[in-house]
Amino acid sequence: MGIENYITDPQNHKKAQVDCPEGEKQSLIVSTRPLKEFDILIQFFSNPQFGIDLNINGSTGAEPSGGVDTNDEQVYDGDDNPYWIGDILAGTKWDLTSISQSHEGLQSVESTNSLAGDLIQFTRPTGNLILTPYASLTMWVYVSAGWLALDSVSVYGWETFGGLQIGAKAELQDYFSSVTTGVWQKLSIPLSDMALAGQTIDSFRIQIENRDTSGPTFYIDDIQLEGMPVGGGEVVGPTIFNVKPPLNQWYHVKEITTTLAAPVSIAPNIQVGGTMPYLDYSTLLGLELEIGILFQRIVKNQVAFSFPTLATGDVLSIPNTFINLWGDDQTTFLQYRNIFYEPIILKGKNDDEMRLVINDDLSGLLRYRASIGGYIENRDKPQTPEDLTILNRSLK
Repeated sequence: MGIENYITDPQNHKKAQVDCPEGEKQSLIVSTRPLKEFDILIQFFSNPQFGIDLNINGSTGAEPSGGVDTNDEQVYDGDDNPYWIGDILAGTKWDLTSISQSHEGLQSVESTNSLAGDLIQFTRPTGNLILTPYASLTMWVYVSAGWLALDSVSVYGWETFGGLQIGAKAELQDYFSSVTTGVWQKLSIPLSDMALAGQTIDSFRIQIENRDTSGPTFYIDDIQLEGMPVGGGEVVGPTIFNVKPPLNQWYHVKEITTTLAAPVSIAPNIQVGGTMPYLDYSTLLGLELEIGILFQRIVKNQVAFSFPTLATGDVLSIPNTFINLWGDDQTTFLQYRNIFYEPIILKGKNDDEMRLVINDDLSGLLRYRASIGGYIENRDKPQTPEDLTILNRSLK
């Protein structure tokens, strides 16, 4: 006859058990935590104001024909125009009036293999600026070569008189495709991401935070603060749709499913003069986006991963992506599924989330929704009255 042994907690007399959930190795639990519990959950990216419909006008409005939008504040354009004053505070690899590249005009800011800590500043010549009327900070970036995984460039607000950083730093590479070279890309940083909404500053600083090997060569042009949309209507400005788990749970995300619909007038689904299905890879169902839809994974309130989507071709470049295209004589429908090789875990206790940031006018779409599928793990449960009673007894 075999001998049976038990490991028992001397305080509450609970026995340790062998935990053998599916897909895991057998192990001996030597604590009194509950076994893992999972529940399937499907959740849509949502916004408190717009619900689950992402086909909104997330731009800040069209620029006036032949003029400057008076709701915006121009910061710096390579000194083509006398906006804010640019200064090099640290480093010898900056050129604030480079003629090598420019988005508009003749000049831009150039950084060639700058070192970590190299720093430039743009100061408003007329003094302090209250940021309440502004929604985001935008700029155009051109990567010539060499922006690698560990390269990091930040932008942040500054108050010169007190010598103080205002708000938080935002990393440029979290808002555009830094691995795309040879083209100008527009990025948009919501002021809420920089903790600058409603703040007062007189300067912006751009700093090399980290350099991977030799560092990249890149250019920045047409930096400006985008004014809040005015006069009502359908223009709402940059808008965040997100998904996040409750405080006491972990969300194991296995896939993201996106569905879009557009009229055939802008997104034909049959090749002209033929019978083959047709899908333009260079647009998003017929829409030409300027900034793009920004996907972000947030971990402990920091951007852990980001990916901008301007067109269907960008979506198809993501590994393990599957698309379905169908339609009729009036509407084209597109569905794509991004299936992850391993579940991405969002932890409620860390305030983790997934975001879709809408920066362009998507109102031309008839439908645009995105959902995530996976399962919830009831991991960090609050203590029950029974647990608290046992704890109090053990402390006596």
